[in-house]
Amino acid sequence: MERIRFSDDFVNKVLERIKEIYERWRSESEAEKQTLSNRKTAVELRLHKTEEKLLSGVLKDDDFARLRDRFKQQLSRIDVELFELREQHNNDMDILAEAVRLMRSVPLAYQKAPHELKRQYLCLFFDKILVENKRIVKVLLTPLVQNLIRKQKVRLRGRWCPQEESNLQPLG
Repeated sequence: MERIRFSDDFVNKVLERIKEIYERWRSESEAEKQTLSNRKTAVELRLHKTEEKLLSGVLKDDDFARLRDRFKQQLSRIDVELFELREQHNNDMDILAEAVRLMRSVPLAYQKAPHELKRQYLCLFFDKILVENKRIVKVLLTPLVQNLIRKQKVRLRGRWCPQEESNLQPLG
């Protein structure tokens, strides 16, 4: 993985797309959050009016208890929806952050990724990795990566000169 690097042009295009996705998700999330907040405020107002009616003697104890329980349940459901919305936002941001990390540095993204994501990265870049005596002897890139190399969107560092980058493909 340390030999794979995306071209600056490709990185910039993908990062721009990630920003667009983020803005759309954020806009949708804020609209949903505002809707839930408005619903919560409306339920709270109805609860306050119910309390005022109890105190002024317009509402009986049983009716008040029934209405208060209903409003409390509604508020709890809205709070759960707000929590789920925040969790979804956090999950979405984790995905976008990982995509940004991958674009900026494949080796760093791979290094910091959990085991399952590392497996997905390997599958994204390599069709086969041939190993002999605990050493990688040959790699077969996925068609996607081969296409990106042809379009000069991915660069591979050669084994023979780790500091120098090239567009040469590994054996296979």
